[in-house]
Amino acid sequence: MNPVDQQYLNALNCCFVSLCWVDCEIDAKGDAVKDPRIFCTSGFVIEYQGEWLWITAGHLLNDLDNKLPVINRRMVKSQLVAGWNSNEETVQRIPFEYGTCVKYFVDDDDEGTDLGIIYIAAEMKQALRKVGVVPLRKLDLPEQEYEQYMVHGLPKKEQRDDIQESEGGIDCAASVMPVAFRVFPFTSGTAGFPATKRRLFYASVPAEVTLETLDGVSGGPIYALKQETDRIDFYLAAVQNREKKSSKTIAACPSALFHEILAKGLADIKKQLSS
Repeated sequence: MNPVDQQYLNALNCCFVSLCWVDCEIDAKGDAVKDPRIFCTSGFVIEYQGEWLWITAGHLLNDLDNKLPVINRRMVKSQLVAGWNSNEETVQRIPFEYGTCVKYFVDDDDEGTDLGIIYIAAEMKQALRKVGVVPLRKLDLPEQEYEQYMVHGLPKKEQRDDIQESEGGIDCAASVMPVAFRVFPFTSGTAGFPATKRRLFYASVPAEVTLETLDGVSGGPIYALKQETDRIDFYLAAVQNREKKSSKTIAACPSALFHEILAKGLADIKKQLSS
């Protein structure tokens, strides 16, 4: 990425926030202490109707809530990673209790809906602000021509894990840094994915992007770029959901569907908070 592109990536990194966690296998006593694993997901913070919300793929939250227990594992530690500094390759880590957070997600393969939303409470909002997080506020996608589309995410191959176990528990850290790469939208068809009731955003991934780069990008934003006279404007075009490595294509939650799920999700979250 050239210096000009890096400048824009630094700006986009301000709203990019990763949920990182450690999960362990449950032993015979019911304690989650065996075989620790670290995961860091792609996601970003938005401001919508005056609230801060963390956005990711719905299937990631579904996996955490419903599929992790099925394989006899449990989350033992979680944090938000934000405040990315690409020049110094540093990030800030903020303790975050996933188990008590207020959230909403949809993950329906037939319908084609796949979006996750976590409510950011006041205390966490202050912590994110302190490390430089600026929520994405420009959420609409105007009907106009765009020069290119770019995925912003956290590839698994860029992650460096460090897990140390001791009598005091599990100490862990992950070195992660978001990247961006261009994709090319399809105007028709499903790019090799099964057809869904709702039309998704489909795009091809260029040959120079390695297949491993796609792992871990689910939940990241896809931006549409518009060149103006003295600047490049970024618009949220979709939220990345799935990849098909055999054809190097992706499927994502498009802008219109994103707004529909977002409105329902916030209404549900407010209901949870009031009760």
